[in-house]
Amino acid sequence: MTKHILLRLLRAAGVVVLVTIAAAALPHLMQGSPALAALGTSATPEQIAAFNAEIGLDENVLTATWHWIIDALHGDLGTSLANGVPVTTELTDRVPVTLELFAAAQLVALASPCPSPCGPPGDPAASSTASPPPWRSSGSRSPGSCWAWC
Repeated sequence: MTKHILLRLLRAAGVVVLVTIAAAALPHLMQGSPALAALGTSATPEQIAAFNAEIGLDENVLTATWHWIIDALHGDLGTSLANGVPVTTELTDRVPVTLELFAAAQLVALASPCPSPCGPPGDPAASSTASPPPWRSSGSRSPGSCWAWC
């Protein structure tokens, strides 16, 4: 069991690293310049170079990813290009609303259970021949399979 959990964690870490590298590569793969999009077409070459240096576009993808990972481990997720606010501030502002939405979804899920008569394999009580509730048409289930109430 421990080996399985460690393997799953290793795979998850690999996915996180690959997604981080892909996200860091996107600005380099874009057609056009992110600096021109942010600063406008009237930006001087010096402004464009300063913007690229500020957000790390003057580095290669792996170096930029490495710097972002090190900064993230120190709690600095960068600055939002949309409004200039630190990303950690943006995240902390949204955590209460996210938790509220999560709690509401859990309450709805707990208040409206969707039981199924399919029990563990070999359980004689959980038979595919069990009759559906009266509001359910008996012709809606396929032969040999358990029916669901929802």
